[in-house]
Amino acid sequence: MVAHATPNTTDALFETVVEFTCNLGYVRDGVDQEDMAAICTATSEWSHVVPDCIRKYLLCSFTNRSIARFTFEIMSACDVSV
Repeated sequence: MVAHATPNTTDALFETVVEFTCNLGYVRDGVDQEDMAAICTATSEWSHVVPDCIRKYLLCSFTNRSIARFTFEIMSACDVSV
C-alpha cells in the first residue's frame, strides 16, 4: 500500500493497472506520475513498488478575530518543503 495516497481502483486482478494519487497536502517523492502506477502481473505480484507520498505543506491554523483576515490566512498553507 502507498502511504498518503488513494488508488484509482481496489481491484487486484491480472493486468489491472492501479494508479495512485497523492492525498491533499502530499506530493510524489521526486518521481514522475507514471511511477505512481503498478500492474498486477501473472505471478500475482505488482510490476514495481510505488513510492510513498510525502508531506508538502503543513496546514496552518490561525486564531484571529478579524473575519476577513482569518479567511485569507486559513486558505494559506505553510511550505515545509523537505
